[in-house]
Amino acid sequence: GTLDTASSHEVMQIFARPNVDGRAIVMITHEPEITAYAKRTVHLVDGHVDSAQRTTPLAAPPPRLEPAVGVATA
Repeated sequence: GTLDTASSHEVMQIFARPNVDGRAIVMITHEPEITAYAKRTVHLVDGHVDSAQRTTPLAAPPPRLEPAVGVATA
């Protein structure tokens, strides 16, 4: 189903945390603004890769990741 903007942001924050720990997260979306959270995007057209691009370095945290509430940051 479709989430409202605030819920989408919250879900993306939850998905980003394991990614910081080195786990890969694969997500499929039709929402272009959700791709702002990705380190890499792959666009498919008719079942074939149309384009692929890395948006951040491999070692960088996911874009738009906010510090967890109550967790100290360095």
